[in-house]
Amino acid sequence: MQLLGEQQASASCDVGPLRTYEEYRSRKYVPELDGLRAISILLVITWHMWDRAAFWEWLRGGEGVRIFFVLSGYLITTLLLEEESKRGKVSLPAFYVRRSCRILPLYYVVLLVYCILIYGFSAFAARRGEMDYAMPYLLFYLQEIPFYLHPAGVWFPFYQSWSLGIEEKFYLVWPVMAFVLLHGFRQSRLTLGICFALVFAFLPLCPLGRWTACVFDYYTILVGCCAAIMLFEKRHYERLKGLGSTLGSWCAFGFLLAAHFSFERLPSVFVERLYPIAVAVFMVSLLVGRSPFGRALGCSPLVFIGKVSYGMYLVHLLCSNVTNLVFRPGSGRWYIGVLAYVLTCLLCIVVSKVLAVAIEQPFIRLGHKWSARICGKA
Repeated sequence: MQLLGEQQASASCDVGPLRTYEEYRSRKYVPELDGLRAISILLVITWHMWDRAAFWEWLRGGEGVRIFFVLSGYLITTLLLEEESKRGKVSLPAFYVRRSCRILPLYYVVLLVYCILIYGFSAFAARRGEMDYAMPYLLFYLQEIPFYLHPAGVWFPFYQSWSLGIEEKFYLVWPVMAFVLLHGFRQSRLTLGICFALVFAFLPLCPLGRWTACVFDYYTILVGCCAAIMLFEKRHYERLKGLGSTLGSWCAFGFLLAAHFSFERLPSVFVERLYPIAVAVFMVSLLVGRSPFGRALGCSPLVFIGKVSYGMYLVHLLCSNVTNLVFRPGSGRWYIGVLAYVLTCLLCIVVSKVLAVAIEQPFIRLGHKWSARICGKA
């Protein structure tokens, strides 16, 4: 999830309300996207609080995952486009090494913690049957299958990792199709992305079985991929630049808010497909302009949270369970719910920061060194 954010910030002069294409391309770090990532994880945590139905449901925190998907599609596609622009081609082995070192070590460490708790402590013995059921999927990164297709009433520990299974399978295929097979046909990438986005958006509406639910999220990621492709081409960038103006940024923000809070008021089949587009439009407005929203999202606390958001996503259910020992569920008091949420977020931040320093960042550096050697030999 932290991709551009892993690079060093470069100094630039912010002049005028809109960024030129050259300014956009020269930015190596975009703090406002870390801020948007922070909003995403803070929303997701509300969705998994024990008192969600009483206090948090209206926030639609589950849509935070969709924001992650759009950001991920944009960031990874932009990095691939930059690599191709500099080297002339994309190295798939180097990409897979970077991606694996970024995602897998921390994932398996947290999975190990779940296993130790469930199999090592009698207090969690009731969850062993669920863990036995899910373990083959969790070990081999197929966790989206039991999440979408599990038998009725069967949930499993670490189920929030379903989105990682969706993402990693997408990134096994997307670089091959868009950057290897279409290497000589770069102008066709946007068409490819739009066509596949339409397929994945409407395939779940066909009576082909429950498996189609697993592919809908590829549509959300592809919306971010298409945004990256459009912004990377100057002619498209100039057409989108108006979204960075004061009026454009407020319209983009209003569009996102309207989509976010329309799930209970409009048909879900419509809003689910509109929401990723609203996220992408707002994200583009942040990238091409210097709006108050960008400055707010670029503030230090949100940027800090955004940088450790991957770890927070992995551990937030564990932290929520610890919070429940302090604030017992079922009080019915709103301020208890708020305190429980704040404590959960603080625990997530502390734990994820420790994990970032001890595991995440060293493996990211290892991945970059390894991929640099691969590119040097290519």
